[in-house]
Amino acid sequence: MSRITNLSTVLPEVAADFERVIGASARPRLALLDQDHDPEVLEQIPDAAEWIDGDTGSQVLLLIGGNVTSMTAQWSDTGELAVECASALQTYVMDERNAPWPVLPGGAGVAEPNLREGTAQWTWNGGAVPFGQLSSVLR
Repeated sequence: MSRITNLSTVLPEVAADFERVIGASARPRLALLDQDHDPEVLEQIPDAAEWIDGDTGSQVLLLIGGNVTSMTAQWSDTGELAVECASALQTYVMDERNAPWPVLPGGAGVAEPNLREGTAQWTWNGGAVPFGQLSSVLR
């Protein structure tokens, strides 16, 4: 069944890492488009017709403000979906700020979302933290 859900409901750890840097107007949400193409769901997606693929059973979209990003991960694969959403949100933040994000203190670099041994996490040269704990290394 097609639906749109707040990111914090589906991937609360990812949402937590971005809550301080993404404004309320961006409202990150995930949309699942199934074959039923529910009109109430479609009307909430900018240019919805562009995202309907008749060859697939379902399509996952990340909605950030007026931007739509197609996800390759399936709704049920939460690890891959979390990393893909974090990457898209990271790009959104960097575009908005016109600067890298998240920059780690002490010259450690910029953290990148990755999936390692089944755990979605932020990684950088010499370190890693699970999603939801990014603020602990940015202080």
